[in-house]
Amino acid sequence: MQLWTRGGDLFDENKKIKINTPAAVEGMEFYRKALKNTNAIHPDSRDFDSVKSGMAFANGNLAMMVNWFGFASFSEFFADSKVKGKVDVAPVPAGPTGEGVSLNAYWMYVIGQGSQKKQLAYDFIKYAVNAQNDKLVTLEGGIGCRKSTWHDHEVNRVVPYYYKLE
Repeated sequence: MQLWTRGGDLFDENKKIKINTPAAVEGMEFYRKALKNTNAIHPDSRDFDSVKSGMAFANGNLAMMVNWFGFASFSEFFADSKVKGKVDVAPVPAGPTGEGVSLNAYWMYVIGQGSQKKQLAYDFIKYAVNAQNDKLVTLEGGIGCRKSTWHDHEVNRVVPYYYKLE
């Protein structure tokens, strides 16, 4: 992210990794400086994984975080959330020559080639990702994957920034 938000690219024109560029160096210098700033990071952040950072956020121990959309949404559903109703999401800020980026990730349901129960797996996938169940998963605190869920009025009443997932 630090590379992209500074206008850098991870690969050259031959699809070879290039990390010795001004944007990469600037991004790493920024990141290292941020990790050393004890006034800006949580004291336990070096021990956080994604889930621990999401819980720290929901517990009100972080003012801002760059993480998956799911933890913003989770903070609206988690019963003990200290930040419910106080969260919003936005693209990651960019440097003067870069573009804002989003930390979006999508889970995929797949059926392995060697599956002995392909039809059962396919039936489950169709059930799991239909519009009604995708919305239900979202209203139970999971992450919906359908545009219809992202723009659903009921979902956006509970998580007022859900439409921004698109």
